[in-house]
Parts: sequence; C-alpha cells; structure tokens
Amino acid sequence: MIHININGLYHKFEKFKYIMKTNRNDLIIVTESHCNIESEKNIQLKGYQLYLSPTTKSRSAGIAIYVKENIDVVVLENINLTSILSNIIVIKIRCDLEFYTIIAIYRSPSFKYELFMDQLQLVLNKYNQERVILTGDFNVDTNKNTNRTKEFLLTIAAFNLQQRITQLTHMSRKSKTIIENVFTKK
Repeated sequence: MIHININGLYHKFEKFKYIMKTNRNDLIIVTESHCNIESEKNIQLKGYQLYLSPTTKSRSAGIAIYVKENIDVVVLENINLTSILSNIIVIKIRCDLEFYTIIAIYRSPSFKYELFMDQLQLVLNKYNQERVILTGDFNVDTNKNTNRTKEFLLTIAAFNLQQRITQLTHMSRKSKTIIENVFTKK
C-alpha cells in the first residue's frame, strides 16, 4: 500500500503513471486528487480498479483509490463533505484470505477541526471491530506537541490504532510536518 498527497492528479497523471509502473503497489491511495466525476475517465490506470471520492467545490480535496484488478473490493462508504472540502472513502479488500477495512481521509485545513473529529470518531466507531488501516492527509501535525495533536492521537489510540509514519512528510524552509499518516491496528 502507498499513500500519496499529489495536489492535483489530473495534471500530474503521466508522472504518476511512471512512478506507479516502477513501484507496482497493490493499493494506491491518492489524496488531494482535485478530481471530479468528469476527470475520472482520464485518470484510469491499466491493471487497477479506480474508486473516486470526487471534489465538487474547487481545485481542492478529493480522493482516488487504485486497487489491483485481482483484489476483491467492496466500497462501504463514500462521504464527500463538499461544504467543508473534505472526503472519506471506506473500502474493504481481501488480500491473502484476510479482510482489511481501508479508511482514506482528506481533511482540508479549512475544515473545522471539531466537526472533523466528530466525523472521524463516527467512522472509526462503525469499523472498530475490523482490521482497519486508516490513512490520509489529516492536516493535523503529529510532529508537534499541541492540544489538537494530543486529542487527535488519543482518539486514534482509543480505537487501538498505532501511528506508522514517524518521519516528516512535508519539509520546507518554513515548516517540517507530519500531516499525512498511516495508522493500523496494534
């Protein structure tokens, strides 16, 4: 599995295809795809099934999930919170006789944090008894020791999920952050 925050899949699709050809992942989760329903036919990847949680509001948000054609997939939920530019897509896959529930999230920085936490808890509660992999761009910097980060990580831990990304996901002159993440059952 690989998670990429691409910040505009349609315009970077040729580069994306090249990278994916060399990596050969079974499951690819793309956040901030900026894709709408009309662009779906232009972002197909040979050998993969595409599941899209499109953006409708602007050039922001959106999730695209690519799953190898030989893997069984069921879409459980596709929540597009257009008024707040956030997406959640939940799929169940079968891999090597095991079932996994994949929860992919994109949360816009402008999405009200408290509403996000409410929605996150509802989704996690619903799938709490399953083998969950939670991934996405949460726009909560787990590299910082803030009240918001503590609350986010405590909520994740309450559902017996463990953070798997410990290195920086964004680096610039102005900031060093971990805002994209992967969490799995302990």
